[in-house]
Amino acid sequence: NYVDVRDFEILRNIYEQNVKHSTVEQDAQDLGVKIRHQLGLDWPWLDAQQSRYTLDLYEETLEMNKTYYNQ
Repeated sequence: NYVDVRDFEILRNIYEQNVKHSTVEQDAQDLGVKIRHQLGLDWPWLDAQQSRYTLDLYEETLEMNKTYYNQ
């Protein structure tokens, strides 16, 4: 219901009933492990800070490549 999303008490109840005690995050991690295994990839699970650092390095590398190839 689009009206409910404006009511924080309803949202809190939805969260507590459906998400707070669920295993959604663990299920997502388990699925990631399964996919990586099936694809033969050996990637570590990164927390938010590690993921941000990796993305920053990737973006920095892309920017560096632009300076080398645009000369």
